[in-house]
Amino acid sequence: MYDEILDASADGSLLVSDLYKYNRYYDLINNLTKSLNALGIKELDCMDKRLTDMYISNSNYVSNKLGFMTTINDRAVKNAINAIWCGDGKHYSSRIWSNKAYLEERVKRGLVDCIARGASRDDLIKQLMSDFNVGFH
Repeated sequence: MYDEILDASADGSLLVSDLYKYNRYYDLINNLTKSLNALGIKELDCMDKRLTDMYISNSNYVSNKLGFMTTINDRAVKNAINAIWCGDGKHYSSRIWSNKAYLEERVKRGLVDCIARGASRDDLIKQLMSDFNVGFH
């Protein structure tokens, strides 16, 4: 689509509908970025809550088994959750944002590919499901 617009503008045959298509594509990309950012924030909130609950549960379990009482320090919980757990040097929030960036890039490439081949959005959805090894929902 972008190449078509450039070709049309070079020979003077650029139409308003061409610009509309181009703007619509960028609106779609901007909406995708906003949606993925909102999804990333939701995922971080969900993971923070789940990891906090797990930390508290495990702390209580261990203290009960060892026969002593402990209090949960919120700062210690946050430090444990935000620690780097794997040898790659990333913590879970970095992975979440890396995954969102990869998904965004993959969708952008998929959209351009679908436009170039004239493929349907269902083809893109199937390809993304295959690439990410996930189901539709």
